[in-house]
This record gives sequence, structure tokens and C-alpha cells, in this order.
Amino acid sequence: MGRKQAVSSIIGVIIEVIVAAMFVILAATIIGDWLASFPRVSGAIGDTTSVICFGGGVDHHMHCLEKTTGKELFSVGTPTKFSPIEAIVLSTPVLTKDSVYFGLGKAFCAYDASGTNKWGTCVTHGSISGDAAVGWKEPSVACYGSGDKVFCYDKTKGEPQFSATVTNNVIKPIITDDGFIFSGTKGHTGDSVVRICKFSTRSSGEVVLPVGIGPPLNTDKCMTLGQGDGSDMSFSNDTLCLSYGLFDFGCFDLTGNTVASTSSASKVESTIDSDWVYYAEIPVITNQHITNEQAKWTHNTTIYRTNLTKIKSEKKWSREAVITVDGMASTGLAVSGNTLCFGSEDPLLGKKTGTVRCIDIAKKRITLRFTAPVEGTWDDLLAQSKPAIIEDKVYFAIGDHVMSYYLNGTTYWPEQGFDFDHQIMTDIAYYQPSPEELNASSVLEAGI
Repeated sequence: MGRKQAVSSIIGVIIEVIVAAMFVILAATIIGDWLASFPRVSGAIGDTTSVICFGGGVDHHMHCLEKTTGKELFSVGTPTKFSPIEAIVLSTPVLTKDSVYFGLGKAFCAYDASGTNKWGTCVTHGSISGDAAVGWKEPSVACYGSGDKVFCYDKTKGEPQFSATVTNNVIKPIITDDGFIFSGTKGHTGDSVVRICKFSTRSSGEVVLPVGIGPPLNTDKCMTLGQGDGSDMSFSNDTLCLSYGLFDFGCFDLTGNTVASTSSASKVESTIDSDWVYYAEIPVITNQHITNEQAKWTHNTTIYRTNLTKIKSEKKWSREAVITVDGMASTGLAVSGNTLCFGSEDPLLGKKTGTVRCIDIAKKRITLRFTAPVEGTWDDLLAQSKPAIIEDKVYFAIGDHVMSYYLNGTTYWPEQGFDFDHQIMTDIAYYQPSPEELNASSVLEAGI
């Protein structure tokens, strides 16, 4: 009898152990699934004026590096529950005075300089491929494109402000000083139509957008520009500029009226600096059976600039060539003062490498040229990231490396920068003061 009781007790203990183990496994699974829904955060920015930030593509992280040393101060990884496709980071961040806003795979996040999630959690939609945009006037919003929608949230609280359905490939929103948001659609997929759409930051809920041909471009309306692919928009001085249709480039005022337009085969983002708009033009090659020698002559990029005041007064397009280089422009154009920087590639000739150049605009000559090395330890070599010009330095990504040089061509960081293992496909972001902050700074400097 005693032996049976002992056996029964042992069996009972074994059952209790098994039940306890199953409970532990279940609890661990539940906790693990819960933790897998949160971004992986490391470090803190500290001072948003002291860093550059970018998305790491298939490394599934957003990174912020110290400008002076290249040391990584802050990174956010996608939640581990995201699939590899859902976790690709293709959205360029935006830095404000105290925060960074960015797409993280299919999530959109806002973190303050201490590394704390401002909204408590990231919001999740389909894959976020459009760059972030943040307004500065209150009530202010943070917006981004995801699939065929544009979403806007209160930038401080993270509360949904409004969303609107456009078509596929939402262009990076542009938030103007008077509160309007312009977010068109690139062609190429979806209905292959390029549009500019106009919203109000005071809209709420789901905005229904009648599609017009325009102008005028009224609030909560889209204006169709044409069939074909398009570029992101550049914006300044109440003027929007972009490539659209098959071979067109144009600038528009905020009511949708054409300031001027021209033919251009480039689909990279232009830039407006002071009174000038800079854009790239790539000759179209229609004969697919040309020789390499013919391709070398034809497949190049010319950077032009156009004075916006002049074309507005003369009502016709005029332009000035800045420089012509080998290869096809593959990044947006960065301009600051007398310097222009951009990346290029030449896939037609089978070259698997990219080049970043900086140009002295006045002298029309190259001051810096860096080509990713074909031989060596680099895993990726393409130029797909718009550089950032900050004072006398340029910060740029090429292939899987991020680096910094002085504009005169000498190194600032180590010569080949820092390796991030995967092709970097977002632009380099840095803090740019809002008009309100610039005005406040001017008042302080003047002693008023």
C-alpha cells in the first residue's frame, strides 16, 4: 500500500512539473509575442542638431550617427514579429528641434531626443515607402504615405488627424506654412497617373478626393499631370516642382497653375535653393541595340538650373547648364550655397557601382568624386541616397557605407566611412530649423 502511495505521489509531482512547465512555456510565448510587437530601441539622440539619420533598408533599422565622429548614438529596429518584407525601412526620417519621425517597415514612429516613444507606441499600416513630413505651425501634423493612402497624425499626441485615398505610390507630402499638404502620386504602378493633391491640416477622418484635371487646385482635390512615372516634389517660395508624365518637368504655384515647364527624362527629385530650381536631365535612349561606345556618349546626366523669378515674369522656360557627367542621376539633388551634390549610376554599361559628386556651381567643376570600390569588402555599391550638405561638409551613403567629406574633397570621417552591411536606400536626414525658429534666431542675433 505504501509503495502504491509513493508511486502515486511521484506521478502527481511529475504531472505538476509538466503543468508548470507548460504554463511557463505558454507565458513565455505570450510575453515573447508581446515583446515582438515593440520596436527595438538602442541609445538616444541627445541633441537633434548633432546627428544625421537614415533608414537601413533590409537591415530593418533606422540609424542616427553623431555628425562629428560617425558614432551611432541611436537606432530603432523593426518589431521582430514583422516579416522580412514588412520590416524593410525605405522612409527618410525627419528631425525636428526635439524629435525624430520616421517610417519603420510598416510602422510609423515618433521618438524624442531621450529615446522615448512620444506617442507611447508606433502606428502600423501597410509598408511605408513615402518619406515622412512634419509641419511646424500649430496645430501641426506628421504625415506619410503608405500604399494608396496618405496618413496624418497630431505630431505631439499621435492622435489620427485624417487620411485620404489617392492611388499607389504616394509621393512624400509637402506641408506648407499655411497648413496645406500636397501629396501626389508617382506613376509606374497602380493607374500610372501622376497627380498633385491638396489637403488641409484641419481636415479630419477619411477625406474623399475628387480627381480633377485642374487648375485651380482646391482643397481636398487632386490635379492630374499626366501618365507615366514621377518624382518626389521640391518646394520653396510657394512653388512646387517635379518630374511627371513621360518626359516632363514643371513648376506650379499653390493653386495648381503652371509657372513653367520643359521636357526632361529624369525622375530624380529636384531642389529649390533661394531663387533657383535645380534638376537633372537624362537623354532618352530609344535604340536598345546600341554599342557601348554610343552608350558612353549618350547615357549621361546634365544638371540644369532655372531662375524662378525670371520664368515667372517672362512666362517661359529658360535654363543654364551647370555640369554634364557620365552615368545616370540616381538620387535627389542636394544644394547649399554654391555647392550641389548627387549620386549617379550607369546600369546600361553593366557597371555595378555608384558615384557621388559635389559640384562648385559658380565654377562649374567637380570638387569631390567618390566611387564605391568594386573590389574589397563592400557588399553593396549603388548610389540611392540623397546626400546632405551641412556647412563645409557633405554626408552621404553609397552602397552599404555612410561617410563624410569636406566639400574640398578631403576626408572628415575615416576614408571609407562606416559599414552597415546592406544597401542604404533612404536620403540622409538632418535637422533643418523651421521658419519660425529661424526668425526667432534672427531676432536674438539682432538683440531685439
